[in-house]
Amino acid sequence: MKVTEKLISHIEGINMISDVNNLSKDVYSTINEERFTPNNSTYNELASSGNLSLIENDSIKQLLLDLEELYKNNLFGIEHEAFEYKEYINKSLFTYVDLNSLKSIFYNGKTAESLSINKDHFNALFNSLEYKNGLAISNIISEEFIPRYKDIKKKSSLLIDIINNDLEIYND
Repeated sequence: MKVTEKLISHIEGINMISDVNNLSKDVYSTINEERFTPNNSTYNELASSGNLSLIENDSIKQLLLDLEELYKNNLFGIEHEAFEYKEYINKSLFTYVDLNSLKSIFYNGKTAESLSINKDHFNALFNSLEYKNGLAISNIISEEFIPRYKDIKKKSSLLIDIINNDLEIYND
């Protein structure tokens, strides 16, 4: 979100990014999609085999069901975000910039200067309303993830606490 906000601000002429290396890295980073993919295979096995009833603590069962629902909603959001990235951000990048050169700066420590890249190389991209709108949509979607992830973290922590508590009682 910080990178896309910075790029939008640059495109709008509010906060210009003067370092072409940082600008190159920021632009390249907009093709990177990060995903939260929980490992819920144990829950899925319990649910599909009918063995969820083996869990006696109703609070644990309810939290597992709540988390599963949050994971499903999260997956839908990720699929929506991936579509937006491909449709609005990646297409513009593929059209207006040399990603291979930017990759060398992002991953291999090359400099924009050594690759003869300057701010003018980004003019067509930054004049693309599609790219700017793609960045804006990306931010909107990312903002929607924050409360969901906070809820997942809260419920996961609570679940761990309840399980640990039950284990202490069981082991005593």
